[in-house]
Amino acid sequence: MIIHRDWLDIPDSSKGAVLAIGNFDGLHVGHREVLRIAQQLAQTHNAPLAVMSFEPHPRDFFQKYSHPHRIEPFHTKARQLRDFGVNIFFALRFNQKFASIEAADFIQHILSDSLQVKHIVTGEDFSFGFRRAGNGAMLQNCGLFDYTIVPAVKILGEICSSSRVRNAISSGDMCTAQKLLSRPYQTSGRVTHGEKRGRLLGFPTANIYPSPHLLNPAFGVYAAKFSCVDEKSEIWHEAVANFGTRPTFNKNTPLLEIHGLDLNKDLYGKKITVQWLKYLRAEKNFSGVEELKAQIGQDIEQAKKILA
Repeated sequence: MIIHRDWLDIPDSSKGAVLAIGNFDGLHVGHREVLRIAQQLAQTHNAPLAVMSFEPHPRDFFQKYSHPHRIEPFHTKARQLRDFGVNIFFALRFNQKFASIEAADFIQHILSDSLQVKHIVTGEDFSFGFRRAGNGAMLQNCGLFDYTIVPAVKILGEICSSSRVRNAISSGDMCTAQKLLSRPYQTSGRVTHGEKRGRLLGFPTANIYPSPHLLNPAFGVYAAKFSCVDEKSEIWHEAVANFGTRPTFNKNTPLLEIHGLDLNKDLYGKKITVQWLKYLRAEKNFSGVEELKAQIGQDIEQAKKILA
């Protein structure tokens, strides 16, 4: 898959594509339906399949000081698009200059003149241009290319959207998140040295500090799985994950602690991917170490039953 970070000076090999446009944050079921339709049209037109998205996410640009809301990092989205069969990824830099482009200019100068697209595919809530003045009707009526609008997909009786995925993750509802994403919600990070308190308690953990740019799940304990990114083969290990500030030990920095149920080896420095499968309980301030150890034992038994 070829990645372009700008819309100027595009080579001829990247022109004339069927283009799906959207933020594609999380690449949920609704996004995949847009891509599926675009892929069919690309085959019909004998044209490349392309995706246009925006980096950073426009919400990150306009709401710089709000809580992180991005579901997955750029490299994860790019890998998923590649695996879907996308040939060209226009990951356009979103800045003040780009945000100021009028909708009509976006259509004429970027989509038509520069990219020379054959067909545009979007979801039904797509808007674009300065102050989001552009919509599907403008694309439909411009006469410069064909346009297909894909109706929203419903999951569990409601529209599947990135906002709904975020709400599920931030509330710890990983079962709903998995249905919306069509896969378990995952995060990745590098294992760092901690205070080795888990090892002293008899439950050694791999510790990861969450990315400050990504949405955080609800604090609490989860049944989970993890794999080591650096390994040649993808092997998933059962685990209990605790995400929070560890109030029993008077900490206030969020930390993800993963205790492997079927793997006991040194993971320091390794990058691992964690699948968040089921929320077990909220974070709790225990009266002492013995009460904490007893609860961890209960968490492990509950996680084993779920993972079985």
